Amino acid sequence: MTPKLTNVTNMQNDAAGSEFQRIKSLVQQKLNSKDYASAEAAVIREVMRVGSSYANRLYPLLWEHAMAKGNTDLRAYFLSEQARWDPENIAGEFLRRQMMSMAAESAPQKNIRLSEAMLCRLAVSPALKEGWTHWDENIRLLHQYLANGPLDSCKLDSDQSRYADSLPMIFSAGSGRSGSSAVFDWVNCFSDVRGTRVQYFYLRDFVRTLSAKLSSDDYCVNLVTLLWNTFLGRFVYTSKAAHRKAALARTVITTFGTKNVARTCNDLIRILASPNLNAAQPLAHLPLLLGHVCRMIGSPTHRFAASGWLDFDQAEIYPHITNAFFVCSTRDPRDVYAEHVLLTRTFDHKVSKFVKEYRSRMESLEKVVSTKPRNVIVIRFEDFVRSPSARRNLAARLGLDESKGWQCRGQYPFEPDISAKNIGVFRNSKDNSSIKTIEELLPEYCTL
Repeated sequence: MTPKLTNVTNMQNDAAGSEFQRIKSLVQQKLNSKDYASAEAAVIREVMRVGSSYANRLYPLLWEHAMAKGNTDLRAYFLSEQARWDPENIAGEFLRRQMMSMAAESAPQKNIRLSEAMLCRLAVSPALKEGWTHWDENIRLLHQYLANGPLDSCKLDSDQSRYADSLPMIFSAGSGRSGSSAVFDWVNCFSDVRGTRVQYFYLRDFVRTLSAKLSSDDYCVNLVTLLWNTFLGRFVYTSKAAHRKAALARTVITTFGTKNVARTCNDLIRILASPNLNAAQPLAHLPLLLGHVCRMIGSPTHRFAASGWLDFDQAEIYPHITNAFFVCSTRDPRDVYAEHVLLTRTFDHKVSKFVKEYRSRMESLEKVVSTKPRNVIVIRFEDFVRSPSARRNLAARLGLDESKGWQCRGQYPFEPDISAKNIGVFRNSKDNSSIKTIEELLPEYCTL
């Protein structure tokens, strides 16, 4: 039976409801002729006309609606084109590069347009690889949930809990140029740790999904988005940050294998589609969700570590993840601003905006720290880099033992002397007025 996809139908009540129905009809005409590349071109072109507020919501649901009829060829195309399962597929990559380039120019959403010819260069020859069977099961499971709500076949059992009780993970958290990467590089040098830089988006996407009312339209939309955007990097790119996230999603597939990623997605869907999710405390399921991700990337004998983009504006979530430590690296705001100016091409130089965001994030972290959670550790970047004793104390709190083995792994192994050169970079800034403003408005954080 074809799923009802009630959450798609109910979108008629949205401002974009009529647009959705019009786009759906247009896409269906092309799908009936199995012109998948042209259908995708229509989805991208028409959804972007609706606007960014609806783009990410409509795009994945349109494809879910189309695939719900069980068209295996369409499913194969969906997976192979943008997930890059076909190593010969260069058309999809060409499209992504063009979209990234246009978004990076800071063009308003309404002005982002792609030519018909370029859109139709999408791949039309899907490659069925070893992970297809598992992805097909995920698609069918997702469709069952969209059609019927929570699934009895997905009831949580005691066997699931072992993934929440694995060795504590270590997340290096910060707020852009905070020095959290240096902490991660140091943690990743311990022999019993396996770290990766490509994990930053899972926590935010898990929280966004669980924060919606269970089984609601928003929850269904978030669940679809979690699967396709987070793990396959498949959505309309309207910014450089969105493209980066998609690129990292494809890196996960390339690094850890399609079969492994597909199986993990299946575990996550079964948790999120379970009828016995705790509606009163949905965030209580975060340890279990992250435990499955840890199993995918780590191993039973290694600690899992991740870095980047776990901004302090998410700090209130940290205490809920009981099977992880959050090492929060803070840094003098003058250095943070100066490095952004030097190294972040898309950085907004408005110092008033920077001060507002820096203070907001620090206050979010301070609010959580005041409750004294066991798994949240705050360390100044300057102290971490300059003081071997500060690093030894941090290792003790994290349960890391350098005597078990120490090796410089990864592209950027931790080197204190090199990191120390990044302390006080604001003194060489040419924007003295902005630095002075930061000193006046954020004196309690200017500690150098």
